[in-house]
Parts: sequence; structure tokens; C-alpha cells
Amino acid sequence: FQTALYTGGGDSSSVTFGGNSDLQLDWLWVKRRDSADNSKVFDTSRGIGSGSEPYLTTVSTEQEQSYGYLTSVNSDGFTWDTTDSSVGASGNTYVAWGWKANGGTETHSQTETGTSLACSTQANSTALFSITTYTGTGTAGDKITHGLGVVPQFHITKRRSGTENWLVYHHKNTAAPETDHLLLDTTDATSDSDTRFNDTAPTSTLITYGNNAVCNGDASTYVNYAFAEVQGFSK
Repeated sequence: FQTALYTGGGDSSSVTFGGNSDLQLDWLWVKRRDSADNSKVFDTSRGIGSGSEPYLTTVSTEQEQSYGYLTSVNSDGFTWDTTDSSVGASGNTYVAWGWKANGGTETHSQTETGTSLACSTQANSTALFSITTYTGTGTAGDKITHGLGVVPQFHITKRRSGTENWLVYHHKNTAAPETDHLLLDTTDATSDSDTRFNDTAPTSTLITYGNNAVCNGDASTYVNYAFAEVQGFSK
């Protein structure tokens, strides 16, 4: 993981991370700092640098949109091809957060069968971070793989094919966090609902969902970002 503070340079401008080792990112989260503007989220599982890559907006229920923001992910940063004010307009100031998963390459997958949802995961087994894309069925108790090899302590889910909230699980949220949830894009307090995580705690291999459209609508597509702690690295 690395953070970059940068000033927008317009078309064909590159951003380089300044850490003590190169970082070829898989998840990019960008926010303008000097004025109000929506954040943008990209990842290599959904596609970056395609000329019309999909993005999501963390402060909105908006479904996934596509636009040609990024030219490429580089060995230690990324290159914009845009003058859009939210990510790269000349003279504006921004912050970019980048996480490394597995270079856009799948590490785990499963097909739709029984309670298993069709999904594809790229996981970083050292940093304990993963990205999973999947398709819902609308059946309570459905599960995706997360690829971490340990129990995820924090994960975020967003519906891509429709307008829904960003669903958040955190192991310290309440005494029984699998029964409760937070929403990243609202100011709402914690809510209790078995339709989100089916009142089922994540395991070292699986995340379980209920039958709510926010996480498991029939034929809807989703992305999940999952984390577990690594002593001296993440908390």
C-alpha cells in the first residue's frame, strides 16, 4: 500500500508513488483535496487502462460507470488521460491511495453451484488484501471466496450493475458484527439486518451474504474488497 499526493497535469500526466519500493497497484482510490468533488475507485479486476475503464464513486449509490480516465498502471504509479476535475485537471490537488493485490491475475475462483456464487478473486497473501468480483443469485446464505487464507476483519461490497449503498463489515463494529452493518456512503449509524451477511461470520475461506440487493441480487454483479490484519503493516 502507498499514498501519493499530486497536482493534476491534464492529459498524459503520470503519478509516481514515493515509497521505498515500487508499487504496481491493483486498487486505486482518488480524491480531490482543494475543492468538493466525488472520489473515484478503480481496480484491475474490473479493468484499468482499457481506454474506457469502469469506476465507482464512494459517496454515492451510483452504479458502475465507464470513462477513459487512465492510460495505464505503471510499475510504480499510473498515468492519466483526462482533464476531469475529480482526478487529474491541471493545477488541482489530489490524494491517491493504491493497494497491491495480484497484478490483476486471478488466484481463486468458483462457479455457481449450491450456495457458492460465481466469483473471481485476486488476493495478496502477504498483505492480506483481496479483490473479488461476483454475480448474485438472490438466495440467502450464498458465499464468495476471498482468498486471504485467514478470516477477513474488514470488507466492503458494492453493487456494480445497479444503484445500491456501499456495504461495510468490520469485526469490531459490535459484539456480533455478522448481524450488523455500516454503509460507507451515508452518515447512518450501525444497523441490524440478517439480509446483509445472513447473520454469518466470515471464515478463513468464505464471506456469506443474505438476500438483499445491496450484496446479492439475482443476476446482479458486485465487487468486494477484503482485508485482514498483518502485524507491523496493517491494523
